[in-house]
Amino acid sequence: MPSIKKFKRGVYEHNNLFKIKEPIANVGDSEVREITPFRGVIQTQGDIISSDDLNEIQKNSVYFVDTEYSENYGTGVDAYVISNFTNEQNVFSGLKLKFIIPKTNVFDNPILIIDNNRYALKLSGSQEIKAQALKKDSVINVVYNGDVFFTELVTTASEETSGIAKIYKKSDTENDAKKIKKYARENIGNNKEVKEGLNGKDYEREYQNAKTYWENLIEKADHTKFVTMKDLSIILKEILQPANGNEYGIVSYDTIRSVSPKPDLSPYVPFAKGYRDKGNVTEFVRANASDVWTPRHLHMYLENGDYMGAFHLNGGRAYYRVPNRNSGNWCEIMDQFDMIARDQRMDRIDADKSNLWGRANDAWNKAHDAQVNRIYEIRMVGYVEDEINGKGERNGYVLTKVSRNYGESQDHIKIGSRALQFHRNGQWLNAYFA
Repeated sequence: MPSIKKFKRGVYEHNNLFKIKEPIANVGDSEVREITPFRGVIQTQGDIISSDDLNEIQKNSVYFVDTEYSENYGTGVDAYVISNFTNEQNVFSGLKLKFIIPKTNVFDNPILIIDNNRYALKLSGSQEIKAQALKKDSVINVVYNGDVFFTELVTTASEETSGIAKIYKKSDTENDAKKIKKYARENIGNNKEVKEGLNGKDYEREYQNAKTYWENLIEKADHTKFVTMKDLSIILKEILQPANGNEYGIVSYDTIRSVSPKPDLSPYVPFAKGYRDKGNVTEFVRANASDVWTPRHLHMYLENGDYMGAFHLNGGRAYYRVPNRNSGNWCEIMDQFDMIARDQRMDRIDADKSNLWGRANDAWNKAHDAQVNRIYEIRMVGYVEDEINGKGERNGYVLTKVSRNYGESQDHIKIGSRALQFHRNGQWLNAYFA
């Protein structure tokens, strides 16, 4: 860690007295003695300076060294060789050197040679050193950061590089101020500046390549100089003069108002005349002989100012609202297309109703027929017995018995039958032939 030490000077009663005694350690030589300082009364104990302290002091020193210019370290390489520098601690981070530039560098990125070792030279911020940046006989300081040597050059400022700048001359400022005033007053700044006395093709050729008055003024301005407050005042004095007659200058608002013609505002309607809305941020409704353009909500009032309602379109449907309908909310307007759809729906409902009515009547008729013609009971009554050869067919009778009577001369076969009856609609009826 870097530190700055203050070594205290010792103040003693005796500065040059010493004790001589036998050494504690046996070194094998009888002539060896141990000498220790005898200080007496110590007023201030001094600090002991070690070799580490001295080495650190050397590291924080700046060494002025000699340099020689060499082209023997590669093509297109400017080498500055340190020639009288002995460093037993080797190159360390923080090493500071000062030297005179023996020759202006011809190429970009010069190098520093120490004990045949190459070290890059950079500007602070790791910027490259350009050709002609290290001027002959200038004195520079460099410091090693463990990788490269950095230097800060005192150079002339430009658009690309930092450096010192000169102050603009008063005569230059006055001359430029007059040009600025002339260009602004005559409104020629954006015109091309062509040499006088040229005609024909010479003029055309010159005009094609010419720049404007403003471009020439800016291009010729010295970027290595800066404008002071005094210079700025000179320029502003020229261009900020009050206008006078036809003379270019600054015009105040009061002057503009006093000399400007008063417009005839009678054709215009003031915002205060707006119907219901008298604000000055609203827009007017426009119309021609056949069309009118409005926003999407139309609000309507009676002559006395009572609100009547509003009309609104949303691109698909039309709506209206009035205070006494749907609680003043929007109601949808039906058109002929809605009516057609409604009529078609009603027609379908009527057709369905007629169909259902016919089906209901049919069901009623069938149910009525079933009720009237329903057979509640079936019975067989009225037993009748006949000879098999004696009778024909009886309506409603069915065969129920067959018997044989053995006679003296022939057999007699008899059949018995009964009437098959069913009870329907309150009466008993014989079954009939189909």
